[in-house]
Amino acid sequence: MITQGHTMPRQSKKELLLDAAESILEKHAYGDLSLDRIAEVSGLSKGGLLYHFPTKDSVLMALVERLINNFDTEFDKYVQKGLNDFKAISLLVNTNPKMISTARGLMAATSYNRDLLEPVRKAYLRWDKVIFDQFSDRDEAWRFRIFFDGLFFCSLLDLPQPTKKELKKIVDGFDSK
Repeated sequence: MITQGHTMPRQSKKELLLDAAESILEKHAYGDLSLDRIAEVSGLSKGGLLYHFPTKDSVLMALVERLINNFDTEFDKYVQKGLNDFKAISLLVNTNPKMISTARGLMAATSYNRDLLEPVRKAYLRWDKVIFDQFSDRDEAWRFRIFFDGLFFCSLLDLPQPTKKELKKIVDGFDSK
């Protein structure tokens, strides 16, 4: 499609399939996710799906990796702007509905396949380094990390959360470098 002299980038079939799987996880339960359903929602053939993802677990692993990459991309945007304060990033991540929605579906999937947690564990090691490098006090870094995770899981589980004003006050109370 051409719009104002520009061509729209065409989405790869692999991304289309991942979007379909993500949509199923967002709107339905993990139990509704099947290769047949992914093919149906994507509009691609099951053979096309199997070319890219031979199993449901391979789809889920790709979704986990994409979620981690999306988080890393958001983080990199802050770093490029010179805003490498992890506290600011926590506000963004915990107010990003798309990221929360995807993570919610993947969290359910990890109860069926514990291997899906391994890339998350590796990413957390990287993210922890960033957090701990931001704080001069290791105990304060741990308090922030636990706060961040608690806030993220409140978002995942639709539990009550502080208002934006309360959240900013809490985050500003952490004593980084």
